[in-house]
Amino acid sequence: MSVRERNKNPWAHGRQLDLDGDVTVRCQADPRLCTTAAIRRGKLVEPVDQVALRVGVEASGVESLVDAQGITFFGSLKNGMEVFVSGPAMLDAAKTDNDNSDLFLPDVSVAWAYDPRVLEHVPPVDRVPETPYRLQRAVEALRSAPRAAHFLPMELQSSGERSPPREGAPVGTGATAGETPSAAPSGTPLWIPPRLATLDEVTLCHNIHRYRCFIEEGTALLPPLKTDVYCNGKTSSIATRLSVGAVVDAARRALSGSPAFAFCLVRPPGHHASADTPSGFCLVNNVAIAAMQLLQDWHVKYDCGVGGSRSVPSEERDIPERPRIAIVDIDVHHGEGTQSFVEVEPQLLYLSLHRYDRGSFYPCDPAGATSYVGQHRNICNVAVDTAATDPARCEEVISDMLFARVVDDVFLPRLEQFHPNIILLSLGFDAAHGDPLGRMAVEGGFAYVVRALKRFCLQSQGTIGLVAVLEGGYSPEGVSRGVVSVAHALCYPFDDVAVVNYARLRTPKTWMELRSRLSRRMEVRTDETGGATSLSSGLSSQGLGDATSTERAMADDDVLMERHVAWCDKLVKRVLAIHAESNIIK
Repeated sequence: MSVRERNKNPWAHGRQLDLDGDVTVRCQADPRLCTTAAIRRGKLVEPVDQVALRVGVEASGVESLVDAQGITFFGSLKNGMEVFVSGPAMLDAAKTDNDNSDLFLPDVSVAWAYDPRVLEHVPPVDRVPETPYRLQRAVEALRSAPRAAHFLPMELQSSGERSPPREGAPVGTGATAGETPSAAPSGTPLWIPPRLATLDEVTLCHNIHRYRCFIEEGTALLPPLKTDVYCNGKTSSIATRLSVGAVVDAARRALSGSPAFAFCLVRPPGHHASADTPSGFCLVNNVAIAAMQLLQDWHVKYDCGVGGSRSVPSEERDIPERPRIAIVDIDVHHGEGTQSFVEVEPQLLYLSLHRYDRGSFYPCDPAGATSYVGQHRNICNVAVDTAATDPARCEEVISDMLFARVVDDVFLPRLEQFHPNIILLSLGFDAAHGDPLGRMAVEGGFAYVVRALKRFCLQSQGTIGLVAVLEGGYSPEGVSRGVVSVAHALCYPFDDVAVVNYARLRTPKTWMELRSRLSRRMEVRTDETGGATSLSSGLSSQGLGDATSTERAMADDDVLMERHVAWCDKLVKRVLAIHAESNIIK
């Protein structure tokens, strides 16, 4: 391609040339598997590492596409083009989407909620990381997934606009017109028709005087507002009400088992919002409202008075107990808003794994400490003090390994004790590697957690619902990877080859990045002094510690992983000891 062709405006004459469509992607090595991938404006719609998985290439070893000679491809992709990926083959490369011997159909029905109008909640300036594109990119990646036709409902596979929902409209029909969710075969993806939440729903958790005009009239929330919150009036109001309505309807379905699983692709996020205070990009608390609505539904249905005292005859034995609702929060930030609602309601349980850094990481709330359990002892925080950028302690990072240890050794035992009827998962992807705010190292951990929670729900006695609700995550690529991986873990059996690969525990990439950063700084230091410089003096000038610390951080990944495993083990044991001590009734 000539320089002139490369620089030609692809939007000339008011039309896009051939930069939208599909490309063929092949593996350079045997067995030379291939797949198709959607492109938009000359770029892949989904991350290149996801495409690599489909042709049997280890995702961690792929950074870009290459041409037939293995040279990195820098130009715009065009419809019908053939490109390649190179890298180490997966251990079982033949078992990809081109060989379905270990690829299964969905084993459970999942209800999906999404409305494109949530994308109209737009920040006033470019520097705000909570943008519509993070969710738009995730939806595009879902639609481009090879098995999207199997696990997405038709309404979500299409990008067409739908008619506006009616306010407070009941939950819709499901997989096909006129078919109720309970009538759909197991494994059929279901659709939750969008609706606008009502003021009564929102004020189950939030101050009616603060939110009345925002909900009923679509006017922007009045000051004071924190600097980490933006609100545009009607578009923000509609996005917020659509999100609340989606999560409430998904939770109602999951509690009744029709179906027991749901995924809500919503924004703005909610877990930082408290009764009177929007915070951390969150205007209202979607998950907390859903939890309170489930309790309210029970009170209304069984004619209960304040505090749950029953007014029905005591001889009636078929009245179920009030629902027990667990909220699991794996956003990198502590959900102080959600916790504030949970700790006053003993029917709720809040479990959170978050970065804490001795109270210096947002939201910097002392109630996010591991030792805080609340008045009803229904708070279970795993507050992690990290040091990912410290050469001497870089093993102290939130990783796939830590996610796995916490869910297996802390969360699941606590859930078994609590006996929930439903789990609401606050699913933030800002602990993902590459997130600009979280700066942690999680990759397969998200799918691991969802797979473990799904297994818990299916293997427990009775029906336990599981509703995943999008929270944070500010790298669009990180969010899209996470959403696709979680979708597979939620929809497919545990031993599906794609699920197994998505949930694989990976070595933290933050270590490789730290090595590169240290190396570059040393090179700069050497260039500035015009010659060789001692390791210790070069690092001291850069504030990176002494030679001993750096040599330790520059160890290979096997050594670092040994230290990381030991750190995870020590952290989990400490958390369990603190929780045991804090939960003793004194």
